Amino acid sequence: LAAGLAQDLTDLESSNGGNKATQRDEAEQDLKQLLDTRFDPEEYLRPGLAGLAMLQQVFSSGLADRQWIVARHPLSSQAHFQLGSFLGMMGKWLGKRGLVEEGVTECKIAAALREDWDAPRVEVGIILGNAGRYQEALAALEEASEKLQGWTPHLAFSLGYVRMQLGQTREALEAFEYVIGVRPDYALALNYAAHCCLELGETAKGQRLAKRARHLGEDGAYLAWRRGAYARRDAKKA
Repeated sequence: LAAGLAQDLTDLESSNGGNKATQRDEAEQDLKQLLDTRFDPEEYLRPGLAGLAMLQQVFSSGLADRQWIVARHPLSSQAHFQLGSFLGMMGKWLGKRGLVEEGVTECKIAAALREDWDAPRVEVGIILGNAGRYQEALAALEEASEKLQGWTPHLAFSLGYVRMQLGQTREALEAFEYVIGVRPDYALALNYAAHCCLELGETAKGQRLAKRARHLGEDGAYLAWRRGAYARRDAKKA
């Protein structure tokens, strides 16, 4: 359905005199102005700062802005991608499945409008993963890998995270190691890779990765290792 709608939008170029490249440039200007004022939803969820009503009000304003940009630039994959990502975030924080589905559809439209771009395809997996739908997220990311004919660092990281959530530790480690091979300074990938190694009993390697991640600002696996969390799990397995 999303691919069909994207084709319908593309067909408007000839009938309405539109130009996809021009719309992309104009949409990016509109989005830059909008995203310069992006808010962090977690700030609004902290006790004492705001209630659900205020969060919904802020979300509604952000959604209206992005819908306006899509209406103005219907051929812009960037515009559809930003709307889809925002809908997915709303669905996560407000717990509304319908918003998640809308976000997925918008990202699929973005992917159909620009088939070589990994971000909207990966975002489908991210949105589903954030909703706790990890099996669906895994299927979406594996499909993205097939469509893109391989991994990008963004895709590999998201795939590794979803595999980790599903308990596919060895496969997750493979994905994180791909990311590290391209971005050896990516602290979060190092942290997750360390976690996977320590879970798998590859202690020396896990410790090395955990120390590198901590040095770069991500200390989750390092602190868990120092607390003896992985040693206790090994003991339970034994």
